[in-house]
Amino acid sequence: MLIKLKWKGSTFFLLGSLTILFLTLWYWLVPTQIKFAAGRKDGESYKFALIFKELVEQNTFPRINVEVIETDGTQSNLQKLSNQKADLGVAQADLLSMPNSVRKQLNLQSVDISATRLIASLFPDAYQLIVRQDSGIKTVTDLQGKRIIMPPEKGGQIQSFYFLTEHYGLSKQDYQFVTLTSDYEITAFCRGDAQAVFHVRAIGHEQTRRLLTECPQANPKLIAIDQAGALKIKNPYVEESVIPKGAYRGENPIPENNEMEPNKQLTTVQVQRLLLAHKNVNPDVIRRLTEVLYEHRQDLIQKMELPLAAYITPPQETKVDIVATHLGAQWYYNREQPSWLEQNSGSLEVLLGVMIPLAGWFWWLLQQLEQARKDKADDYIREVTALMDAQDFLYRLVELETNPFLRKETDALNGNPQVNLAIDKIAKILVEKYDTETAREKGIVSQESVISFSRTLRKVVKALEQSQTELAHYIFDQTPHRAVIVGSDRQKRQSRKNFLPALIGFNPNLPLLGDNKPPVIDHLVYQAVLDKARTPESSPPTQIFALDQQFLAKEAKLIRQDLEAIFKRAVDAMVEERISQDSFQAFRAIWQIAIDDVDRVIREQPDVKVM
Repeated sequence: MLIKLKWKGSTFFLLGSLTILFLTLWYWLVPTQIKFAAGRKDGESYKFALIFKELVEQNTFPRINVEVIETDGTQSNLQKLSNQKADLGVAQADLLSMPNSVRKQLNLQSVDISATRLIASLFPDAYQLIVRQDSGIKTVTDLQGKRIIMPPEKGGQIQSFYFLTEHYGLSKQDYQFVTLTSDYEITAFCRGDAQAVFHVRAIGHEQTRRLLTECPQANPKLIAIDQAGALKIKNPYVEESVIPKGAYRGENPIPENNEMEPNKQLTTVQVQRLLLAHKNVNPDVIRRLTEVLYEHRQDLIQKMELPLAAYITPPQETKVDIVATHLGAQWYYNREQPSWLEQNSGSLEVLLGVMIPLAGWFWWLLQQLEQARKDKADDYIREVTALMDAQDFLYRLVELETNPFLRKETDALNGNPQVNLAIDKIAKILVEKYDTETAREKGIVSQESVISFSRTLRKVVKALEQSQTELAHYIFDQTPHRAVIVGSDRQKRQSRKNFLPALIGFNPNLPLLGDNKPPVIDHLVYQAVLDKARTPESSPPTQIFALDQQFLAKEAKLIRQDLEAIFKRAVDAMVEERISQDSFQAFRAIWQIAIDDVDRVIREQPDVKVM
C-alpha cells in the first residue's frame, strides 16, 4: 500500500512538472499573433506597418508575429479595432473627433472607440489641396462647381475634405467627386478629368510630389488653407502648419511663397497619424511592441522613403486625450520613472548621494582604457576631417579666383557667403593645429598627429601664397579672428560634455566647477600659428602656378596620399588594440567619404602627375 502511494505521488509530481514545462515552452516558443489594420497599400501607414512587422519579428523574444491587413483607411481601421478583428491600427487623429454633420453627409455611423487605446503618435499628415492652373481655384471656396479627385468613400481623407469644405460654406451638392484610386489619379488629373485633388498625407509624399511635378500641361499648384485656428475650434486635433517653400521641388520651387508676401510660407493644417491598439491586447505584448517602435526608430527612418519615424512621440506630447494610453505602452513610457521608495525615502537619497560619486569614480576607472581607444580613433577622424576641409577650401579658392569681380574689388569680399565659407574651413584647420600642439605638450596626442595637421594647414597656406590677390590677403587677415570664434564654440561644447564628470569627480584633470568658463584664445595666438605655417620671407622664390582644375587634381592626389597614410596608422592602431573595432569602423566610414570626394576630383583630370 505504501509503495502504491509513493508511486501515485511520484506520478502526480512528474505530470505536474511536465505540465509546467510544456506551458513554459509554449509561452517561449509559440509566437504571439498580432493583426495590424494598416490602410491602403500605397499609403505611408501600410509601408510603415510592413517595416514595423519586419523589425518586430526580428527583435522580439518570445516572438511576436504581425499580420498586416490592407483596409480602406482610418474608418475601416477603427471599425476593425472596435470589432476586435484587428489588434493594432493606424488612424488620423481628426477622425476621432469629427463633427456629426460630416458623418451624416457620408451616411457613416459613429465608430465606438471606447475599447481603443493609444500607443504613440507616428507622424503629422497635412491637408494638401492641389489644383490645375487653368481651374480658377485660388481658395477653398472656389471649389464650388468643380470636379475633385478623391479616394473611395470608406477612407479617412474624404471625411477630412467634407470637414474642410463644410467650414468654408460648401456642401456635398456644390462639387462633384471623381472617385479613383491612387493608381489612376495622376493620369486623370493630367488629362483634365478633374480640376483638383485633395490629399491628407505627409509633406513630401511621393504621390503628391508626382501630381505636382509630372503634369506640366496642368501647371499644378498648392492652395493655402488659412483658417487653422477656426477649424481647431470644431476639431481639437487639427493644428496649424505650413508647407515649406520647395518641399516638392527645389528648382522652380513647389510650393512658392506668396507673391504678395514673399516671406510668408504656404499655410495649411495638419493632423497626427496615430498608432492604436485594442485594450484587450496583452499589456506585455504592447510594451514590447512599443519598445521596438522606439529602440529601432533609426531602422524605421532608414527603411522608409521619408524620415517620418523621426516624428514618433509619446501620447502625453501629442495631447490626444479622447483615447486613453494603452497600459502596456504606459509601462514602457514609465520605465525610467523613479519608484515610490526612491521618491519618499530620505535615507535612501542620502545613501545614493554617497554611492553615486563612488560608483561613478569606479566606472570612470573601468572606462579609461576603452575611452582612450575611442579618443585615439577620434584623433584619426579629426585628421581626415581636416583634410576634407582643406579639399573644400581649395575648391572654393579656385572658384573665387575665377571671379574677376572678387579679384579686383576688396569691398566685395566683406560679407560674401562664399568667402566666409572658405574662411570657416581654414579657421577650423588652424584651430585643430593649435589644439593638437597644445595636446601634444600634455602628452595626449602623438607627434604623427601634429605632423598631419601641420601638413594640412601648410597645403591651404601655400595655395593662398600662390594666389597673390586681394582675396588671399583678406583671407589671411580674417582667419585668426574667425579661429577665435571657432575655438570658443568648441571649448563651450567640450565644457558641457565634461560638466557631469567634473561634478562627481570622474576625472581630476577636468576644470573645477568654479572654473567652468574656458579661457578665450586671443587671435594673436592663432596668428602666430598661421605665420609659422607660411613660407619665410628669406626663402628663395618659388615657381608660381595657376589655381585651376589641374591644381585641384594635383592637390587631390596629395591629399589622397595623406589619407592613405592616416588609414595605415589607424589599421596599425587597431591591430595593436589601441583603438576598438567599432571605433575603427566609424573612422573608416568617414575616411571612405573623404576618399570618394578626392577620387571624384582626380577623375576629372586623370593626366595630372604629382611631382
